[in-house]
Amino acid sequence: MIDRSKLVFFAFLPAAVLSGRAGAQPAGPAPPAGVAHATDRVRVPPSWQPAPGRSETLTRNLAREQHFAGARAIDTSVTVHVPLGGGGALIVSRVRVSAPADAAGLAGAVRAELDLVRGAARAAALDGSAVEEISWQERVLPADKLAEASFEWRHPGNQTLSRSRVLIAASRTDVDLVAAECLLRDDLVAQLGAVCQDALMSLTTPLGAAERVPFSIAPAAPAPSVATAPPTPTGGASLRAPPQLSDGSTIALPPTPVAPAQTQRDPRPLYLIGGLAVLAALFLWNRSRRKELERTLARERAAADDPDAEALRDAARGTTRDGTAATDGKGNGERRGGDGGDRGEER
Repeated sequence: MIDRSKLVFFAFLPAAVLSGRAGAQPAGPAPPAGVAHATDRVRVPPSWQPAPGRSETLTRNLAREQHFAGARAIDTSVTVHVPLGGGGALIVSRVRVSAPADAAGLAGAVRAELDLVRGAARAAALDGSAVEEISWQERVLPADKLAEASFEWRHPGNQTLSRSRVLIAASRTDVDLVAAECLLRDDLVAQLGAVCQDALMSLTTPLGAAERVPFSIAPAAPAPSVATAPPTPTGGASLRAPPQLSDGSTIALPPTPVAPAQTQRDPRPLYLIGGLAVLAALFLWNRSRRKELERTLARERAAADDPDAEALRDAARGTTRDGTAATDGKGNGERRGGDGGDRGEER
């Protein structure tokens, strides 16, 4: 896994370059005695001004890291220049380490450093950014005893274009790398691209031709595409990217499966039917009750109009018209019989 903090080319994404607010800064302290300045190896455009604060920060970061397959740097320096008005940066780096003991070790060390340079775009793609690698070229120049690499890639999210040129030379005791990178905002590529490209082509190595020894570059491993996600390993395990310090705006999350909602019957029609049934039952009961009351009233009115009916009703209740108690059925029969006998004798 590529450590993003070890990538000089990707580490320098200053906010001033993206916003266009970078300008000339006051000159910083001179480099310590005996340390070669990286700007000595490139021709800086005349109107570009140094940014010493950023140069010192990147130099310290570069000195803490390992290079050429784990070697500790003997000499490191980084210089940054920005154009008036900002919108770009020229970053020149130098790294010197002790040479490996044999030719195979030297070839492997050179390969590791070139992979580190190219890994800038791959590291930028770890957070889900759609980084576009435009070109990568590397070659050995046997006549000059040099290894040369050119790299161009674009970061659409940051709207920046990066162009780099790297030279590696080796002596019997040391391996020396010098690299120059032009970092430009997309809308200023047409304006600043030509002068920045001239600066890259002026890059030279500090090792003289007499000091250099011939070497080769170990074969490169197949490079994965920076625009596609790595495959998921077998066995059910998922491949996760390392933790990143970002706002999460570029992280693509897989779709979350959602179970379909269960359909439920609407109970309102049942409530309506039940209410209508209750109303119908109340209506029928009220209608039958009304008819019964009407029949009772009709009987009472008929009895009030008929005196005999009133007498029958009083007899049924056990009273007479004058309110006295009526005799039972036997007494009434005897009285009626007695009355009849009297009327017969009178005749």
